[in-house]
Amino acid sequence: MTRGATDQVLTKTKLEEIIKLEKRTSKELQASLKKLKNLVDDIGDKFVLFSHTVDTGELLYVSDGVTEVLGISKEEAMGRPWSEVAKWYPGSPKIAYEEISSLVSRQKDYARFEMNYTHPDGSERTILVSEHPVIDENGEVVSIDGLAEDITERKSIENALRLSATAFETREAILITDARGVILSVNSSCEELTGYSANELIGKRPNILSSGRHDLHFYEAMWKALTSEGFWKGELINKCKNGKEYTEKLSITASKDLTGKVINYIGVFSDITEKIALEKQLRQSQKMEAIGILVGGIAHEFNNMLAAISGNLYLAKRKVEKEGYVRERLNTAEEVCFKAAGIIKQLLTFSRKDTSEGNLTVIDMAHWLPEGVNLARSALTSRVELKCTIEKNNLLVSADTTGLQQIIMNLINNARDASSHREHPLIEIEVSSGSATSEFRQMHKDFQGYEFVRLMVRDNGTGIPEDKLERIFEPFYTTKSAGKGTGLGMSVIDGIVKLMHGCIVVESELNVGTTFNIYIPMLHDEIKTDATKSQEEIPEGVLIGHGETILIADDEVDILKMLSEILQGLDYKVITACDGQNAVEQFERNSQSIDMVLLDVVMPKLSGPAAAILMRGINPNIPVLFLTGYNPDEMRSNMNELDNYQIFSKPIRVNELSLVVRKLFG
Repeated sequence: MTRGATDQVLTKTKLEEIIKLEKRTSKELQASLKKLKNLVDDIGDKFVLFSHTVDTGELLYVSDGVTEVLGISKEEAMGRPWSEVAKWYPGSPKIAYEEISSLVSRQKDYARFEMNYTHPDGSERTILVSEHPVIDENGEVVSIDGLAEDITERKSIENALRLSATAFETREAILITDARGVILSVNSSCEELTGYSANELIGKRPNILSSGRHDLHFYEAMWKALTSEGFWKGELINKCKNGKEYTEKLSITASKDLTGKVINYIGVFSDITEKIALEKQLRQSQKMEAIGILVGGIAHEFNNMLAAISGNLYLAKRKVEKEGYVRERLNTAEEVCFKAAGIIKQLLTFSRKDTSEGNLTVIDMAHWLPEGVNLARSALTSRVELKCTIEKNNLLVSADTTGLQQIIMNLINNARDASSHREHPLIEIEVSSGSATSEFRQMHKDFQGYEFVRLMVRDNGTGIPEDKLERIFEPFYTTKSAGKGTGLGMSVIDGIVKLMHGCIVVESELNVGTTFNIYIPMLHDEIKTDATKSQEEIPEGVLIGHGETILIADDEVDILKMLSEILQGLDYKVITACDGQNAVEQFERNSQSIDMVLLDVVMPKLSGPAAAILMRGINPNIPVLFLTGYNPDEMRSNMNELDNYQIFSKPIRVNELSLVVRKLFG
């Protein structure tokens, strides 16, 4: 047989084998492809029918939808592995290989999974792949058939719905009504804020929450904005199910259909009651700080002038008879000076500039109250009935007795004025004790303690209007008519109570009366030092010196002259300086003979404390006494580098000054 004849036989043989193989292995494939082709015309361009080999993943068939879904033509896709026909996200091919492997190994008969990829147009897309194995007559998997659906839009909608559901359950309360204002839906935050369940709100109108605080004009303006602009935003006071009022920040949006017709109103709101209270507290703090700065400066100037006046009155008294008209008038003028100094201290108290606890002592309110009330009773006429009730003894508090007396005087005077129109004016005063619950401490954060002593003052007067009640502690604010009140009394009381770590609760009803409840932390016997112990008394007479030399420095000439003459009259030698720098120079020249220095705190060129430090560098043991027109405790905070010194306010009584000087000398 010739070579050509042999090749013909071999070619024919191979062709027959191929045909037999195709008949055996492709019978199922052809049947599958036929089914797939029959479905092509019935699906949209968001779907791709496909078939691929088991081993290489070569695409045996793809429908026309591949162009829209993957951005590749049918011709380009055919014959290529599925892994190369798209720019898959990392991780997507791994998921597909694992699913295909489970089909080939017959672990499962159906696979369904998502794959993410970047479309040639740059968009990020997702397909949902559903696959099943094609099995031949011998039970072998010969190919994988499947359907890929572009679910990008569906995923976007699902994410939006998920986001909407999350937003609906935000901490902001949400209430949705229909166009007529009937509530259709609320979220859990709305239920929590209002106290109403969804079932209680749905089908009702939002006015179920109305507090009645807003008039018709308020709501007319709201609906006008919603009608014209489709949106309203503002604050309003509403009421919870339990009757408690709260302030909410509310925004309402009108939702419209394609024709522009309103179909829903969506209200989003939150409780801002606490925020408003904090803002109010901040504004009050800033106001008090500004007033405090002003008062501090005024106090310094007034105290300096009062010091000069009182000192010169003392010097004048030394030149007149101990008895007689002139002496009496000078004594009266001197007392008026120190009363004026007390008023300056009150100004510092309400401005929070005088925050010293040095005047706090342990007292028994049960013992103190009768005396305090008796002193205040003098301001009342016989027609005013005054009742005083004491629960029990041993009601110990840490308090400033002068401040307590001032509280009683102010509250009784206010009660007297408020009830003056009554036929039978009544003022009730009561002192009792109680426990400060966690709710009480949460409401009154300034209160420090777990038990309290309550001082109550009640009248049957006119009462205080609700819109004015929250302002009564503001300085210079008064509910009295012009000329009958300074507006400082309640500010001073507030400052004194805070100094004692207490709090005030005011209750008032128009034409019924007002009750002031002052809560002060109660002390116990184990920390009682001596409730009846009085402060060390200042001797009425003056203590005379023994010829010691005192260096005095003050930039106020009148005060410098007055102090020099007083101390010289007490048998002291005096060297004077007009400022801190001059004082240091004088001390350097006379350090061996100077026994004590008396310095103003605030002086030009060099302050008193700075001058004292330099003097202590020369003589570490030199006694130092400061006199200041400012608050001594505020000045003391600037003297951290100094020790072993005394500081007092101007004006100071001569007998007190003489005692302090003698103590410093030992």
